[in-house]
Amino acid sequence: MEFLLKALKGYFGEFGKLLRLPREFWGIQALNLVYCLVYFAFVTINTLHLSQDVGFSDETAGLMVGMFMTGTAILQILMGPILDWLGFRKTPLIAGAIVTIGFLGIGTAPLVLGVNIFGQIAVFIFYLIAMVGNGLMFPILTAGTKRFSNKETQNPAFNFWYLSMNIGAALLFLIDYVRRPFDGTT
Repeated sequence: MEFLLKALKGYFGEFGKLLRLPREFWGIQALNLVYCLVYFAFVTINTLHLSQDVGFSDETAGLMVGMFMTGTAILQILMGPILDWLGFRKTPLIAGAIVTIGFLGIGTAPLVLGVNIFGQIAVFIFYLIAMVGNGLMFPILTAGTKRFSNKETQNPAFNFWYLSMNIGAALLFLIDYVRRPFDGTT
């Protein structure tokens, strides 16, 4: 038990160094927290949306979510040059706008176009749009964490980045709490 307490104290004690980092670092971490909450909520809840509201089979819904996650991972590797070209001020806004358009389209296409082939095609297109925005978001978070930390703070900065990511994923229960009244599982 003493070993565990010592390890936790050492882990969290390193975070004190981060207080000297610029506000851009903290902006990246806040963005990371919100992004991870939205990303994990989307991946978790959207499978139900695709099968219950859009009319896809469970298999197709799973395939769509898998395609989204795989495509996002591949695009993350390719989007670094766009971040370099646009910079750290414009890229989060552009990525956020693209993701928002994609997510709103995924949610509203069946309402506007109906639960039919046209709605399903629109959802697929909006999935591709959201995938591009998500692929662009990840380099912002990783490169921003590196750029706005220094040699002394880089290890705790990335530890904090991972902690923020996991807190964002853990906060999924808030989204689920809001979702339950709508699907009858209160």
